[in-house]
Amino acid sequence: MTKSLLPALVLSLAFVCGVAPQAKASDVSSSIGLYEGPPSFDFTGTDYPLTPAQLVGYFTFTPPSGGPVVGGTISGTFGNNDVVAGAPNTAPVDLYIDNGLIPVAACDDPDFAAGNSGPNYSCDGGSSPTSWTYTLTSSDISNLSTEIAAGQIDLTAVQNFAIAVQLGPSSLYLNVAPEPSSLLLLAGGLAAILGRRLRRP
Repeated sequence: MTKSLLPALVLSLAFVCGVAPQAKASDVSSSIGLYEGPPSFDFTGTDYPLTPAQLVGYFTFTPPSGGPVVGGTISGTFGNNDVVAGAPNTAPVDLYIDNGLIPVAACDDPDFAAGNSGPNYSCDGGSSPTSWTYTLTSSDISNLSTEIAAGQIDLTAVQNFAIAVQLGPSSLYLNVAPEPSSLLLLAGGLAAILGRRLRRP
């Protein structure tokens, strides 16, 4: 190995082994505890969904720095450990984020599945909560850019029957891409090695 190649190779290896792992921005995770909705409503007839939407809570987190958010999931359960055996997990309910603009899941609401992108589940699971998951699309991430920058995303529930909404803990996970500058530095180091190799006699 020539003397001219050695410094560039050592520098690049130091970058790959030492700097590059630290340059990867941390992914984001947050959770909301179990939710117990109001036990009864004063309503007339079958005027559903009941309004206004109930605020389940906020996913709060430190806004990601470095690279952009490139993906993510939101998950939870319809029903929780307080559900009585043999009873429905929860009132039929539609779940949204982004102030009611992005549907993420629903139970026992065929119209939700037909008119929205979120999945539709059965609430009638007895004493066993029903898990749900929603994968954020690139359009969702774009629409959530203000909330992501602020480190707070809301989760709301729109109820479709008179019994109480009962939800287990909900989780948010956001995938953050590596910082572009890290990739450029790595490419520059490899280019330096290649350039020195090509200039060798």
